[in-house]
Amino acid sequence: MPIYTNTANDSNTYDVLIIGAGPAGLTAAIYLKRANYKVAFIEKDVPGGKIVNTPVVENYPGAGKIQGADLALNMYQQAVDLGAQYIYGNVSSFEKQDRYFVVFTDDGVTRFCKALIIATGTTENKLNLPNEKEFEGKGISHCAICDGSFAKGKNVAVVGSGNGALGNALYLSTISDHIYMINRSEKYKDSQSFLDQLSKKENIEYFYNSEITELVGDGKLSSIKITSKDGSSKNLPVSFVFVYVGSNASTSFVRDQEIINENGTIKVNQNMETSIPGLYAIGDVNKIRVRQITVAASDGTIAALNAISYLERWE
Repeated sequence: MPIYTNTANDSNTYDVLIIGAGPAGLTAAIYLKRANYKVAFIEKDVPGGKIVNTPVVENYPGAGKIQGADLALNMYQQAVDLGAQYIYGNVSSFEKQDRYFVVFTDDGVTRFCKALIIATGTTENKLNLPNEKEFEGKGISHCAICDGSFAKGKNVAVVGSGNGALGNALYLSTISDHIYMINRSEKYKDSQSFLDQLSKKENIEYFYNSEITELVGDGKLSSIKITSKDGSSKNLPVSFVFVYVGSNASTSFVRDQEIINENGTIKVNQNMETSIPGLYAIGDVNKIRVRQITVAASDGTIAALNAISYLERWE
């Protein structure tokens, strides 16, 4: 028997539910509330997505040079000021029953909506070392903004080859004593601007074609072993390792595998529509080559406008 019965006036029934509150989800919420729909976004972490952990954003039009956390707060505040409801929680699954989507969260509350937008982004990859979990929060971090204060005046390592590693290394260079940059490749990709700024720092040391092969410590991280492609190894004294080695789409709650690509991202068309009517996916959770705030915001806009057309036909 369907869970959905008669919830048209229920407080847990919405025109649109958005799973995730990064730039994509918040943009969609803004557009939908401006069209006067009942909208809520469900977020298990801090609203704002990955830009909350970005020290500085310099390429978002109109914002100039702004801290990522401030840009995230501005987006969130605009959405809630318009009337979008913020729900803290983790979505465990969803299904479509009759014309409604039924959304289940870990808190046991069941919510209903006419249209559903998935904007869950990605989850950071791990180093895949045997004792990595032991040091999570005790020396292993994926957020320099969150944990940088604990690394003040200490030696740290930053692992990765993209903007995440470079931008956070630049932030850490102002508070940490020494920074070891560990890169599995022979060069860094993405922003030359970050590289130019980092080249002026005297407390940064680079290790190319290298990766961390051992984490050492008793309760807390005290050093790492790095191994290069030629087989040579070296021990480095560090209190923290900040890991930026890519991510995977956060789609573990999606049960309908027909809308999932081989790499775990969600299949959508140019309108951000999945093959399920009324279901949209936006931002980094999709199979896209360019992951930028502006792209996420664009996805949110497209999905919201198409959801509005869908809702107009729904009645």
